[in-house]
Amino acid sequence: MIRLAASRRTGDFMAAASAARAAEMLVSRVSPDKLARHPDVKVRVLSGRGAIELWSGQLDEAARTFKSAVTATASGAEDERADCLGHLALVEALRGRLHSATELTAQATALLTASEQRMPASHVGPAALVALA
Repeated sequence: MIRLAASRRTGDFMAAASAARAAEMLVSRVSPDKLARHPDVKVRVLSGRGAIELWSGQLDEAARTFKSAVTATASGAEDERADCLGHLALVEALRGRLHSATELTAQATALLTASEQRMPASHVGPAALVALA
């Protein structure tokens, strides 16, 4: 997970792809009851894989992966869900589905606005802002 996060931040596509594959393999070995206690792990792996698919231009695959990540996000994890929605909005914008991109960005913003009552203010992620642009 650390390698995946670091390689995503530095933009090292090859290292990120390798780290995503390794993380998926390791997560597949974890028992379902343990994963249920830490749903954020699966979401982070899916988000990482979605980013790799987006970077490589596999937009249909990236959309499916980010949708899976949104679905897998646990209640109370609005930041993670909003980030995945923002990336999904970017995918939709790149596919020419601008109305869908706008709706997804609005959903991400609404999640973050609702969560501000419980935690410090969050901002919509860069992917969502690029989708709106």
